[in-house]
Amino acid sequence: MPFMSGEDALATQDGTAPFGGANLTGANFTGANFAHSNLEGVNLTGANLTGANFFGADLTGASLENANLSSANFTYANLENANFTYSNLENAFFVHTRLVGTKFYGANLRNANLRNVNLTGAEGIAVIYLPGMSLHGNFLYAVAGETVMFKAGCFWGNEADLRAKVLQEKGESKSARLYLAAIDLVIMALEADGAK
Repeated sequence: MPFMSGEDALATQDGTAPFGGANLTGANFTGANFAHSNLEGVNLTGANLTGANFFGADLTGASLENANLSSANFTYANLENANFTYSNLENAFFVHTRLVGTKFYGANLRNANLRNVNLTGAEGIAVIYLPGMSLHGNFLYAVAGETVMFKAGCFWGNEADLRAKVLQEKGESKSARLYLAAIDLVIMALEADGAK
């Protein structure tokens, strides 16, 4: 695939032209606008999609393995059965996004916004809701990979670092014990799914 910049993508993509099923492995779509596009089954493995806009796009079954999707916008997108294995999703927006059956093994979710998403059947990720028990958000996410990584509000790190952060901020309180139990529960959920 020849080099294609975000500007090239903008010139060829008016929001109605389908890219569905296309093989765009390794392409450079930095800053591209794919809002409301049909990208069903597209292969973007290893692509650079930094800052790309996928607002309302259909990426059902898309392969985004090892892609750089930092600061990408997936608001209202359909990512059912998409594959984000080992992708960089740092600072990405997944607001009101359909992530049913999506794979997240080894993905980087540092500072990603996962508000009001549907993760039913998602793989490589476990989530627990902690009302009133937040470190900076009410959800605890764990992503399976070589090391299980946790996202809690703006925290992103491994299990040991999260446990240390909980004890540092909450001490030996009941809240700390419940948070530590939630970490254990998320680890068990990943193990039960064979993801850890």
